[in-house]
Amino acid sequence: SEGTLGIVLEICVKIHRLQRCHVGGLVTFADTDAAVRAVVDLRLKLSSGLSSLVRCELLNTNGVIASNKEHGIDLKPVPTILLELENDDVAD
Repeated sequence: SEGTLGIVLEICVKIHRLQRCHVGGLVTFADTDAAVRAVVDLRLKLSSGLSSLVRCELLNTNGVIASNKEHGIDLKPVPTILLELENDDVAD
């Protein structure tokens, strides 16, 4: 067969420790504007050193209704922030 032969000369691998403490939560809001302000405030905190936040998702009311229908769950149909945090120090 015809083709190009490639040879790998160097590989760089970065290893990360597994985090011991992994938690999630959700926060509901009366309206989308309040939820957006909370996400913006959270982003400001991230830039000042809050590094344990892994995931932050904002669902508006329609997003919560769609998630309830798709996954068979029963979240209150209001704007919601889903958070995921991890930390190596369980005492925190």
